[in-house]
Amino acid sequence: MANRWFDENRDASPWLRTAFLAGACLVLSSLSLLLSQPSDQIAMVWGTNAVAAGLILRWDYVALASRLATAFLAILAANLLFGGGLAVSVGLSLANAAEISFAVLVLRLLHWRPTAPLSVPSFLLAVLVAGVAAPFVGAVIGAEVMHVLFATPFVQVAMTWWA
Repeated sequence: MANRWFDENRDASPWLRTAFLAGACLVLSSLSLLLSQPSDQIAMVWGTNAVAAGLILRWDYVALASRLATAFLAILAANLLFGGGLAVSVGLSLANAAEISFAVLVLRLLHWRPTAPLSVPSFLLAVLVAGVAAPFVGAVIGAEVMHVLFATPFVQVAMTWWA
């Protein structure tokens, strides 16, 4: 029964999958922001991007752009819900969306599929793209947002995000 949510060839509606993605991104982002609430730093624990990229990768190209936009909007909603100003919320949400998009698009271009039999090279490729390169993209954008809006040291924010 649970497999229908993740496998595009099953009978769950694409709209239901997109709604599931939105809910997962909103809940995970909210939990991460709740955990970082006492500080004015970026969230130290952020599983939203990995979950969003993983779900989107499991699904076919159907509604790819709308699912990426859905992840962005859910992250934006969480940022605004937890008191982020509009500019910083949009900027950090765009950084997260860029990270998710980079991971999904590069792995798709490399014909990587999470449903294929797992091999060491396939696993290492996924880790390199989704665990190293994509977070670097998000870190650069997120650090620039924080630097422009709050004069926060760029390298400090980038290293915190990327770590």
